[in-house]
Amino acid sequence: MNQAWMIGPALIQLSWIYFGIALTISWVVLRWLTVYRHHPNAREEALNALLTGILVTVFSKIIFRFPILLEDPMTVLTYPSGWREALAGLAAAGVILYRAQRKAAIRELIPAAALLFLMTHAVYTVFSQPTGIGIHPAALYMLIASAGAWIIVRQKPNWTGSTIALWGLTMTAAAYVTAPPVYFVMIVPPPFFLSYAAAGLLTAVYLSARVRNAPSYSS
Repeated sequence: MNQAWMIGPALIQLSWIYFGIALTISWVVLRWLTVYRHHPNAREEALNALLTGILVTVFSKIIFRFPILLEDPMTVLTYPSGWREALAGLAAAGVILYRAQRKAAIRELIPAAALLFLMTHAVYTVFSQPTGIGIHPAALYMLIASAGAWIIVRQKPNWTGSTIALWGLTMTAAAYVTAPPVYFVMIVPPPFFLSYAAAGLLTAVYLSARVRNAPSYSS
């Protein structure tokens, strides 16, 4: 069961603590156990994109729940974020990565962000253990999807876009056998993960156009 505590107007959930631990672990892995130990700019910008996405996901509820903000501004932050906020966070992270091309090559930025995200999701899944429907081990499905995608991106960075697209499709299927379907701390409809499939496809096309003959980065 996901425990929660009220701290002022904010609702602090145990799942957020799990998320913080997962993000820390994934950052340590990215920093010391991947090729990105030699690419600090890409590493830092990937973290910046992920953190920006988190902040937008948390606080964009102020926009999506504006009527509640007008009625009782002190309680709007206690409402959980949903799929709309998650999409806004994904879009914000994408914008940050696009703008970060001034500081690091896009062929380094996108795989670094994907590695950070996928490891965070894998570790978070271990802690949170989503409940499957019937005989389906939903947590195992999600763990295999995220860990497998992480391994592929680490070994084949140029496959990042197609790997994220496949991850999105796999997570969509897994969400249909999860009760309730979750995206980190949020409950989302299963088709939400198709946004990652679309983002991955667009990324694959973009990277193919930009770095078709770029060298492969692997450790």
